[in-house]
Amino acid sequence: MRRIVAMGWRMGLKMGLAMALAMLLVACGSGVRPTATILERAIALQGTQVQQDLGQQLYGTRMTTVEPPRISVKHVTVTQRSPLQIEQANAYRLQGTADLTLEFADHAVTQRQTGFEVYLQRPSKEDSWQLARRPTGESGDRWQLTAIAP
Repeated sequence: MRRIVAMGWRMGLKMGLAMALAMLLVACGSGVRPTATILERAIALQGTQVQQDLGQQLYGTRMTTVEPPRISVKHVTVTQRSPLQIEQANAYRLQGTADLTLEFADHAVTQRQTGFEVYLQRPSKEDSWQLARRPTGESGDRWQLTAIAP
């Protein structure tokens, strides 16, 4: 009889530890993850912002007549997803590969398996996501946040 009680106690302890570990893993995550569509839009938005930053550095305030290419993103594969906090809100650092197509006025160029790294923040109590980037040429805790269209 004592043996049956000891086995039941051990099994109960194991189940309790398993449940506590599962709750801890859920609590450590940021909850809702960005959808594939949000991630594709974030990668394209970041590419557009980088193009604008480079144009500003190259041409300064001079206006150029060159239309920047439209960026479309397909076949996204996330290889690493890390939850973190950005400005007191849940966020993810996402890394992986994607196929990028740069659509110019007269032609398109596709780059396959291009590496990416994006930071996505979800403002508390909102159903939206924001692309988080460090301002060009700055370091520290400051982030530039841009809303991503749903």
